[in-house]
Amino acid sequence: MEACGFAAVVNVVLNYILIPYGGASAAAFTSGISAVVIFVWLFVKKDKRVKLNYIWEVCKGPLIGSLLIVLVCLALKCLNLGVFSTTLICIVCSVILYGLIQIFLRNPIVLELLHAIKNRKG
Repeated sequence: MEACGFAAVVNVVLNYILIPYGGASAAAFTSGISAVVIFVWLFVKKDKRVKLNYIWEVCKGPLIGSLLIVLVCLALKCLNLGVFSTTLICIVCSVILYGLIQIFLRNPIVLELLHAIKNRKG
């Protein structure tokens, strides 16, 4: 919990500093930095009984997702659609991409949510 709170503060501060210069790409970059902050925090503070593969399992989704979101935002920036359009499309694509990554990596929380949605409809 502390790691996520600290990473959120880092993310907000970096967003405030970098978004004026880099726009959506900077926002994606700061999300990646926040994921790295969580990873480092968990690595340093981890219980010695916790294996490193557990930390990797926790952090691989945010790390991979953030990297791909940066790539999507950079690709959209090359299209020169305008600031509002690029930002909107980047947000929508990022949410969809991140959700697909979580499904692909078999995130138990996301899979449980999808199962609950499926059962509610049927």
